[in-house]
Amino acid sequence: MWCWRRMEKISWIERITNEEVLRTVEEKRTLIDVIRERRWKMVGHAMRHPEELHNIIL
Repeated sequence: MWCWRRMEKISWIERITNEEVLRTVEEKRTLIDVIRERRWKMVGHAMRHPEELHNIIL
């Protein structure tokens, strides 16, 4: 999302929702995309923790 905000020159202090940004760039966000993004964030978070946590999660 931040890359579209940068391309559209939208400041971080402007109160523009992500949905408005998506409408501006004529893009749609699907539920699958949201799930995929959150899953990768969780994997990145888990990789920064001790090995014990990896065994519990996986």
